[in-house]
Amino acid sequence: MPMRDMPAAAARPWRIDERTAFRAAVLIYLVTTAWGVLNDGFHSDDWRHVNGTSPLWTEIEGRWLLEVIFRDLFGERFLLPVQVTLAFPCFWWVARTVAAHAAPLASRPAATLAIFAVSVNHIYMADTLSFESNVFAYPFALALSVGAFELLWRVAGKGRGAQALAILAAGQLLAFSLAIYQTFAEAGLIIPVLALLRIDRVRFAAAVRIAAVGALATAIAVVLYFAEWHAYAALRGIEIAAQRFQTTDAAGFAEKISALPAVLRSLHTGTLMHVPRVLRVTLGLFALGALALLALGWLNHGKGARVLSAFRLAIGAGLAFFVFPILFWLGYETYWPPGRAFAYLGSWIPAVAIAGLTLASGPARWRRGLVAAGAAAIALVALVFALTASAFWSDSARLGARDADLARAIRAKLATLEGFEGPPFRLVGSVDYPDLSWGSLAGWSSFHAGNPNIGIFRALFGDTVETGVLPASPRACRAFPAEDSAYLHDGIAYLCLEDRRPFVEEMSCAPLSAGGAICLGPKVFAHVAPACLATERGGPEMRVAFHFEGRSFAPERSFTGGSDAVRMEDGCYTLALAPNPKGLKSITVRLAGPDGATLWDEDVNLAALRPPRKP
Repeated sequence: MPMRDMPAAAARPWRIDERTAFRAAVLIYLVTTAWGVLNDGFHSDDWRHVNGTSPLWTEIEGRWLLEVIFRDLFGERFLLPVQVTLAFPCFWWVARTVAAHAAPLASRPAATLAIFAVSVNHIYMADTLSFESNVFAYPFALALSVGAFELLWRVAGKGRGAQALAILAAGQLLAFSLAIYQTFAEAGLIIPVLALLRIDRVRFAAAVRIAAVGALATAIAVVLYFAEWHAYAALRGIEIAAQRFQTTDAAGFAEKISALPAVLRSLHTGTLMHVPRVLRVTLGLFALGALALLALGWLNHGKGARVLSAFRLAIGAGLAFFVFPILFWLGYETYWPPGRAFAYLGSWIPAVAIAGLTLASGPARWRRGLVAAGAAAIALVALVFALTASAFWSDSARLGARDADLARAIRAKLATLEGFEGPPFRLVGSVDYPDLSWGSLAGWSSFHAGNPNIGIFRALFGDTVETGVLPASPRACRAFPAEDSAYLHDGIAYLCLEDRRPFVEEMSCAPLSAGGAICLGPKVFAHVAPACLATERGGPEMRVAFHFEGRSFAPERSFTGGSDAVRMEDGCYTLALAPNPKGLKSITVRLAGPDGATLWDEDVNLAALRPPRKP
């Protein structure tokens, strides 16, 4: 494949060889990412995973290879020193591979170091690595995707048989990436993007070719992914109860298009999480700066074919910044995706900026100054990212310690409760740490409402039953550690984490034609009948869809084995966490069979709801 790199004198602001770059990367990794992971506190998912593999990974989320890695490779143990060590070559290889497409040969060590330093400390990546069970698996998923597209790139010009095999192999690599974390399969798309952007190095026909074969490999990957997921589930005797990423309909797609500018702004400024202002500004300016460098590069290298060059740069930048990152979000039913789903942007944005610097460089003094200033700016970004990532890891460690202290205090309180003989017990309400929250799961206390299984008690005290949290108390109570924060009801101990009224005083109900009633409160909903609702696994499941004004997508919640059944004077209330009721216009109750088919359904207008104990 024809390529020509500019002279080293025009493109190298700093003289860094590969050995120096590697040593610097190791140092950065040790003092920020590795130190952060090894000293991280557990969040709610960690406390569950420390007790074993999550049943959700294969059954609902379709991440069957994630389960294989954690259960079969690591023996359902975190083994953080091992995972941190294995993750490093994934990060380094991704940075080195991407740098080879973004920078000229002489500048690649410095480019590799820049991409590595930015990517490992990007706030979305820190959020990703806070899942202690998957510290290696997630970077491995990124490497699989980049490896797939790198393979397709390298077989250009080979025989048809070799190219066909490469497409199949790339499809399998992408299928494996999908089976770990779906959105990370997009990471390798930066290679066809850089092929478009490097107007100085890659012919347009070659850029079109890598896009075409990449699309074919992706299609093969999707087929392989679903086939392997179902085959693995059948082999393990796992019933795929639901597919988490249900496709959106036309109305939902239109709503997402209207929300797209806000989502993209949040995506590129870090506000999918709660981040410091300095980080928001740095992220936004970094993205804008990368685009500006591409424009300067076009002025420098687009003289012979300005229209085609402008087209390539516009398409490449548009795909990298505005299209590829939101493909999954556009396609499935959800509104605000988690920041960790876009952790690969930590390598994309610096790669685009470096490609722009490469195009803008030249022998003129002002161009050499521009390249030096651009390199210094990337170094400054890397420094800001390292500092904010360090703060993230520090807060995460403090949050984990607070949760552990609270768990011990709760057990000590329950030990003084007359009649309490041990688990199970139930927690009411939530605990928040706004001073430590970064707006993601990593910033949630384990004691958040709706958590069906606080694994912290199993890990610390060896409990053999699950403890859940719901913002619903059978009777009035004061927040822990108040004297009346703990009590017994129907033989079960309750402990309130916040002041609560009896949940029946906050609910309104409507009868169901199939029997019983459905009730709705500000934070929970309930099924009420003389007998408690059957929620055994493998049987029929009652589900409630919540319809909101101006939204076509109706989130659905279920009564499952994790739902609390509470006996009151007027019947048994089976409780589940409800979404925020703002804008709610109606609900639909349906009973789904074991195969997911609807056995019956009933629409309930909110005007039909009445207090449960009044005629």
